[in-house]
Order: sequence, then C-alpha cells, then structure tokens
Amino acid sequence: MPSSGSGTGTPIGGVGAGGGLSLAQPYPPTLLSLARYARILGINPMHFMSGETPGLDPVVMPVDGCSDVWFKYDWQDHDKVSLSQIAQLIHEAELEIANVVGYWPAPYWIEEELHMYPRHFMRDVRGFGYDVRGYGKEIVVDYGKFILPGPRRVDLVGTATTAGASLVYSDEDGDGFYETATVTVATTLTNPATIKIFSYRLRFPATLTRLLLAASTLYADLPTLADSPSSSWVDRLEDVPELAVYTVSLLAQGPAKHALREYLEKWRHIKPVTTGHDLKQLGLPPGPKYQNILRELRNAWLDGVITSEAEERALLQRLLSQVSL
Repeated sequence: MPSSGSGTGTPIGGVGAGGGLSLAQPYPPTLLSLARYARILGINPMHFMSGETPGLDPVVMPVDGCSDVWFKYDWQDHDKVSLSQIAQLIHEAELEIANVVGYWPAPYWIEEELHMYPRHFMRDVRGFGYDVRGYGKEIVVDYGKFILPGPRRVDLVGTATTAGASLVYSDEDGDGFYETATVTVATTLTNPATIKIFSYRLRFPATLTRLLLAASTLYADLPTLADSPSSSWVDRLEDVPELAVYTVSLLAQGPAKHALREYLEKWRHIKPVTTGHDLKQLGLPPGPKYQNILRELRNAWLDGVITSEAEERALLQRLLSQVSL
C-alpha cells in the first residue's frame, strides 16, 4: 500500500443511505442509495428493481416487451445503462466530492489507509512519536472530520421471519403488489453510536432517535440503580421521556422491572403538600433553595421517612432552620 494513505471504504450506514424499498446489491458502495436515486428521478421503483408482476390488475410492470425494465448488468441490454453502472458513477461522483471538500458528506468507513507513524525526534528512541516539546506528532489522514479509528463492528439487531410474525408484507395502495415490509424485532443494543447509525440508515425521525438514545442510556444504568431507594429512581427517571421508561420496563427483569412500573404508576405522581407559594409566605426568598427543599420533602415521602402532613411540616421546619444558618 503506498504511503499516500489511499484505501477502500463503505458507508457506515450500509450500501446507500435510503429508506423504503431498497436493493440487495453487490454494487460499488454509495452514500446515495439506488432506491433513493430512482425516487429523485421519478422512476417507477418496480421497473427500476426489475420487479416481475404477471397476473396483476393493473399490471405494475409489463412482463413482455417492456422497454422500461432496468437490468443489473450492462451485458443484459447493451442499449441501456445498468444498475451496477449507475452505482459505479454515483460512487465516483461521491469520491470526487469528498476529494474536493476534504471529507465525506456522510459517515464512511475507510479500510487500509496506511500512514508512516512519526518517529521520535531522537532517532535512537523507538516507539514514541514525540517532538522536542514532548507533544505527540500529528498524522494527517486523507479526509477530514475523522470520527474514530479501529476495527469495524457489526451488530445484529435481530432476525425477522414471516413465520414468527416479525416480518409482515402489506399492500398499502391496493395494487396487488405487496411492496411494504414491516419488521418488528426487540433488541437490547445500548451503544449510542450504533443507535445513531441505525436511526440514520432507517431514516428515523429525530424524536424517535432521542427516545431510543434515552432508553438505551437508561437500560445501561439499571445495574447501578438496582438497590437504590425510590427517591433515587425518581431522580434518575424524572427527565426521561415516559415512552422510553415504558420501553425499558418491558425489557427489564426482577427488581428493576418492578421499580420502573412503580415509577410509571405511582412514584412520579407523589408530590409534597408544601408548595413554592407556601415557602414564600414563610419568608424564604425565591431561588434555587425552593427546588432543593421541595425535592427533599418529596424524597422523604417516597422513601417512607414521612407519612403524614404533620411529619412533613416538622421536616420542613428542620430544613428551613438549616437554610437560615
């Protein structure tokens, strides 16, 4: 491999970043998927994917003598451009863009980009690329916006089958062609980077991506919350979207599952009798102390330290006396 650092790569999100119908394609890797390319140009997706639908009424793609069929390879029709040729041209265009702007316009995994590691300024020292000031020497890579080095990791989200009802085909427009595939799988992936990649590849809305990230972070935190009091659970969960908490409760087991259900059904509704207006009437100046006192009172209710309004008033007096010190 030359020292210039040239290498090969593929989009991190898979072959092409598109949604809806996609092609199982051993084509040159592209950021713009062929399915997305067809939609941009307004090409019938069934024609573009060489779909054969005899016997349908209306016929989605005529089988006999149709001039609109797009083939996979050039040799299948010498008068037309093939899907593999389109993918190659898209790949070359994206490569030119990356070379001009200095970085890939979307996450791209590059393999075998080799560079000579800088040597120590003292030639008899080996293995440490430091300069005379003790700083590490830089390595200039071929493209900017460098994310992370290391071996590429591939995570299996799950397996969908029609027998297990996790893969369902449907004909939403009623044309007789079941072009929509709905996949439903449960997963316990918690790596935020992996979730972002799947969200990007599947074109999830930003709100759904945020929910998934919140749920994954909470799921990863469950072991640290296992033996915590009720107040600690509420402190951790009060800023987490309700749907994310509910999702994690479906995956959790044992005490964690019970705690999440208790939060959804009871704990999050527990409030102290005292309000901010009461604190103001007691002469406490408005400020962050209000939130701290009200949280202490709520936590006392959650943890069973107090069980009546009289006990809350007594605890409030103790807290106010500490504030005034």
